[in-house]
Amino acid sequence: MLLLGVIHFAVMTFGALVLEMWSGGCMFVMPAYFMFLPVALAILALRRICVGTLLFLPYALLGFPPVDSFDWWLKGSL
Repeated sequence: MLLLGVIHFAVMTFGALVLEMWSGGCMFVMPAYFMFLPVALAILALRRICVGTLLFLPYALLGFPPVDSFDWWLKGSL
């Protein structure tokens, strides 16, 4: 677990220092990679698409409503 934390820190630091030359490189691209990684690895390891869906479902149900409500509050649109 500590190794994954170190890898996450290293990749996010690289993204902040190198990819931020372009707008939103580290803010949008890198977190999406880390959200996709456990889902893809579970699908590849177990060869079941439903496992990937079950892993992503809590993020989708718990993560998207606060983000969408904040966007609605901030901009008045989604």
